[in-house]
Amino acid sequence: MRLPIVNFFRLSPGTAEIVFYRLNHIYYKLVMNGLFRKLANPVRARRLFNARFYTDKLGFSLPPSSKALRHFLTYGIDHKIDPHPLFDTQLYVKCTPGVSTHRLTPFEHFIWFGGRAGRIPLSLDARDAEERIQQALALDPGNPMAMALLFGLHLKQNRLDDARQQLDTLLPVLNRQKPSLLHRYFGWESNALASSLVQAFPYLMRLQDEKAVADICGAVLRLCGLLCRKALVLSIAKENQFDKKILESFFASYASLKPCLSVKDFCEKYACFYRDIWPERPITPPQLQFLVPPPPLEAECGDLTSYPLSIGVLTDVTAYSNSNTLYARDVLVGDGFVHRRSPDSVFVDNIRSIPIIIGVVDKATAIADLPRTKPRRIESGLQMFGAQTQNYGHWFLEYLPRMLAYDDDLCPPDYPIIVDNNMPPTSLAALDLLNIKRRKVIALGSDEVLQFDRLGVASMPAFFPCDVFRMPVYDTVWPADIFIELRRRILEVLKQRNISIAPQKRRLFISRKNYGFRKLVNENEVWEFLAAQGFEKILPETLSFAEQVLLFHSAEIIAGSCSSAMTNTLFCQPGSQIIGFINETLSFNFNGYASFNCSGGADMLFIRGENVASDYPGHPYHRDYQVPLSAVKDALDRAEAALAAGARKSA
Repeated sequence: MRLPIVNFFRLSPGTAEIVFYRLNHIYYKLVMNGLFRKLANPVRARRLFNARFYTDKLGFSLPPSSKALRHFLTYGIDHKIDPHPLFDTQLYVKCTPGVSTHRLTPFEHFIWFGGRAGRIPLSLDARDAEERIQQALALDPGNPMAMALLFGLHLKQNRLDDARQQLDTLLPVLNRQKPSLLHRYFGWESNALASSLVQAFPYLMRLQDEKAVADICGAVLRLCGLLCRKALVLSIAKENQFDKKILESFFASYASLKPCLSVKDFCEKYACFYRDIWPERPITPPQLQFLVPPPPLEAECGDLTSYPLSIGVLTDVTAYSNSNTLYARDVLVGDGFVHRRSPDSVFVDNIRSIPIIIGVVDKATAIADLPRTKPRRIESGLQMFGAQTQNYGHWFLEYLPRMLAYDDDLCPPDYPIIVDNNMPPTSLAALDLLNIKRRKVIALGSDEVLQFDRLGVASMPAFFPCDVFRMPVYDTVWPADIFIELRRRILEVLKQRNISIAPQKRRLFISRKNYGFRKLVNENEVWEFLAAQGFEKILPETLSFAEQVLLFHSAEIIAGSCSSAMTNTLFCQPGSQIIGFINETLSFNFNGYASFNCSGGADMLFIRGENVASDYPGHPYHRDYQVPLSAVKDALDRAEAALAAGARKSA
């Protein structure tokens, strides 16, 4: 069930949801530019502020003329003094990535972003959780968030009689909570209250009362808005111990539980065509090289056995543009659903900005909100559409290798290639080079639901989650043989088209000045040094695909931020030197970059820079950073020494 939007500017529900998503981006920019902070900070802060609690925490008395809230906003907020029993500053910093380097204080971050996204201000696992809850109730006996937390705490402590009594008191309060439409999208109060209730879910079955379970599920869905709901759903799905009755109750009016099968298992079960072209193969992990040895890395090294290169043909299958989700015979089909880390993975499949896959509960079951739009029928096709296809790096890693299967004689010869709409010209040019059989290419429309009579599906080279919400991060190790073959075919076709390819000794610096995140903030300083050493500055996003291939093939040293543009280093000559800059995160996918970028025989050296405080509230991978000029110089010295050693060896 979509979020109900009634007669909002006479927009249909789907249109209104999209409008609100667009407004959300505008809202973020206004906050970061300081406008909303100045106008509304005192108003919003008052809702999670208690003067008596704050002055006790402060440790000294305020002058009679001083108002506690004003003092908190000008002093306490910067010194991370808790404003209320239900807001644990230290916990919020610990559990919210990037807050420590964000321009906003933890409290402001919660008010403007964290609460809206379903983050909790207080954990039931905190040692002083009960003391804080009782403090909040003493200050405000009808505080619904405190009541919800106390209900969860009683369940956790197995105090079932107390929990039932608390539930009887809580439900009438929740039923009176009717957050406005704007609060569902832009407010934190109802979302934080829903998050507080979600903490009770792992223990809810102890009540052995299906009505109580349904009441709490209904309360959560009623309170939280669409922006928060996915975060809450994922937090529930993380708990593998949940009884399916809870999940079914929670998602009865919102989504459904669907069984999952890999492409191979589906084809075997329903007698569809399936063939392995290359079998499973062992993967040799890369030898990671750092300029300065880092502390222990925090990401999990990915599987060291590759998926087979395969082709399966699914019949009567529903698919969605810009999504990997395939649905047939009431089953979700895809290798990404059945990996051991699938329950920890974030799926970005969506239609009209509304998620299709909410999360995977276990390797056999996923939570899906499948669109009910009438599909467009297509007789046959080969899947080259999916999530993140318009990102150059994802396209190269996840989609182009499928052309090795589609070019094989085992693949049906008359199926067209189906791609997403508005694909970048560079991506289509790469596809054209690998379309040896000159299949017809059909572009889908935006947000389309499709019904294929027959859909050919090739395997990905390896499991590659977009992100994970439970640590450790999964660091995919790519099989070199797939990309060696991809490299060979692309270079061969370029030669056949009389495009001159000749190794040279160029030095390239990849600029990232056109991007708003993962910025090398001292790029100008680094560039001035590298320019004096004979480097050329390049902006790969301004070049055609063939120009990028030729440029990287001609270089002996390449330096730049680890980004999608680095995938072009696949075309470097063996022995070429790559210097990759990245911020200080230890959970970065170092194995992923090294295993792919070095497939063609280049060597890669990582320089971990220092994070720089910025306004970007997103993923730790995308933090802005700087690298010391001395580190760049040392890395260049190592690259030149490696080239000299290689020249002596070949001579």
